[in-house]
Amino acid sequence: MINTKVNYFLCTFFICINLQSHVSFSQNYSDSAQYVKFNSIASRFARQGNTDSALYYRKTAKEFAKQPLQEAKVNLAIAWDYFDKRQFDSASFQVAYNFEKPTSFFSSRKLIRELALSYHFIKNIYNHRGDYDNAEKALLKVIDLIEKDSIDESILIATYMDLGSNHFRKSDYDKAMKWGKKSLIAAQNSHLPQAKSQEIRSYLLLGEIYWKKNELEKSSNHFKYVLSSISNMPDGDERDYL
Repeated sequence: MINTKVNYFLCTFFICINLQSHVSFSQNYSDSAQYVKFNSIASRFARQGNTDSALYYRKTAKEFAKQPLQEAKVNLAIAWDYFDKRQFDSASFQVAYNFEKPTSFFSSRKLIRELALSYHFIKNIYNHRGDYDNAEKALLKVIDLIEKDSIDESILIATYMDLGSNHFRKSDYDKAMKWGKKSLIAAQNSHLPQAKSQEIRSYLLLGEIYWKKNELEKSSNHFKYVLSSISNMPDGDERDYL
């Protein structure tokens, strides 16, 4: 009799555990599906330039973002929506959610990439405010996050060039040259599809720097390379290089 009761108790216990696991799995799957659905709708509106609708659906997606990567991505996406609406304080506030997370939150390469993109985003806010020193700090933080472990080559090249552009705005042409050349070398050594675009942008930046340094022949050669590269592209592709 006792064994029967024990067996009944154990069976009931394991059935409850399995049911709870099934409910938890179903809930997580449902949340993930809703997140994907609303985020996709938001992205479609964003591409159409309808930032109000994009923001509405992006915030709805955030309610279903239960995974760390989903949460980091949607925080940054909402920040971009606010940026497109030129609501820069709201954009800063939104992306700050990613900066407030503990280090342990960014436990994978994909999460580290999102954190790097968040710092890359906030430099836009600083540049808009003319705060080039803090923009530089944000960009250097990106390099700290992704350079050592080669998290994302494309972001790294763009960051080198943004540092060059940042110093160019400050009329610090020697440092601008340093980062511009680093961007150019990295782009030329890259096999990424966007490497050619990044190479051309690096040439354009260096041409502007040489112009400011009154090294006119070098400036001219860089600009000629840019024009030659663009003219050799298939029709319609020029917009990707300017």
